[in-house]
Amino acid sequence: MNPVMKQMQSHVSVRKFKDEKVPKEKLHQILEAAQWASTSQFIQAYSVIHITDGKRLKTIAKLADNSFIEGTGAFLLLCVDMKRLEIAASKHHGHSHIENTEAFILGVADTAIFTQNVVLGLESEGYGICYIGGIRNGIKEIGEYLELPDGVIPLFGLAIGVPDEQNEPKPRLPLEAILHENTYSSANYEKILEAYDHTMNAYYCARSTNQKEMTWTKAMSDVMGAPRRPQVDAYVKEKGFLTKTEQ
Repeated sequence: MNPVMKQMQSHVSVRKFKDEKVPKEKLHQILEAAQWASTSQFIQAYSVIHITDGKRLKTIAKLADNSFIEGTGAFLLLCVDMKRLEIAASKHHGHSHIENTEAFILGVADTAIFTQNVVLGLESEGYGICYIGGIRNGIKEIGEYLELPDGVIPLFGLAIGVPDEQNEPKPRLPLEAILHENTYSSANYEKILEAYDHTMNAYYCARSTNQKEMTWTKAMSDVMGAPRRPQVDAYVKEKGFLTKTEQ
């Protein structure tokens, strides 16, 4: 296995960091490398807000209902950004249409692909990370606090630092669960998920911290058993996305 693949398969979420800041020079180097990620039509529809002010970080942590991000070595807010495209179009007396579903998908995909490049770069340098989807708990308030214009929405945060804990990687679904050939088939899901439940329960019971009896299907039932963050829909539309369906 080559070093990149080995690094990919060693990913864990880290929520406890040493009291050590990530040097800006190193962070900028990784961000610049990550910009070579694939991007649809070369739109590069993302922006990064590096929160360096302690007071601002404390406020964001409160709005996201996630206090642990105050103890990070660096904290980034990853945003879908169509504002630059609007300015680019205006230079040619045009308009950037972001109101349809395709534009929203492009922005989310670009931001996610770029961010995963950032994560791989950080982990290759020995840093740990944790994606913070809790940013969307207070998506409107955080957007207003950071003065995000129309066409820009916060997607998630990225907590970064030198790990101060040792976590075991969670076993992923077997390849047969996610790989289909020529057509999609769910025929073997019951069998596959039953076996995966045994694998995940064994992992949860044996890991070094927070041991518990839990299966993957039960965890997913709990996660998806009710609508999540209904405030996101209204905010996304308020910012100009998903307001029109193409005919």
